[in-house]
Amino acid sequence: MNQLHPLQRRVLRFIHQEQLLVSPAAVLVAVSGGPDSVALLHLLASLRERCGIRQLTVLHFNHQLRGTASAEDQAFVASLAATLGLPLETATADVRAHHRQHHVSLEMAARACRHRFFQDALVRLAADIVTEDPGCRR
Repeated sequence: MNQLHPLQRRVLRFIHQEQLLVSPAAVLVAVSGGPDSVALLHLLASLRERCGIRQLTVLHFNHQLRGTASAEDQAFVASLAATLGLPLETATADVRAHHRQHHVSLEMAARACRHRFFQDALVRLAADIVTEDPGCRR
């Protein structure tokens, strides 16, 4: 196998030390389109075999909060998933309506809608884990 980059080695070591994945694992990776989640996707895709990932699926939730930029993020993530040959699951919700209806901040409404999608995908796809970088809220 190819020589690993030092970052790949650190991530692989961390995954094993913390027992984050039980092989073979079906992993859902949340990708906003920002640099952190894109890097996470690339790392997981490059470490699939070594981590025992049997299925890697990209999740993208479009919050529809940034106009055309939100649609551009979704198109970018779709293109990235296709380039990597990975399945993609997308969803959207009326985050502003959730915000008004539940009297929570817009950020909390976005998080609730996004996490509902993640949990639904976890069950529907019979996956083992959803990964999300801390900044995945575009």
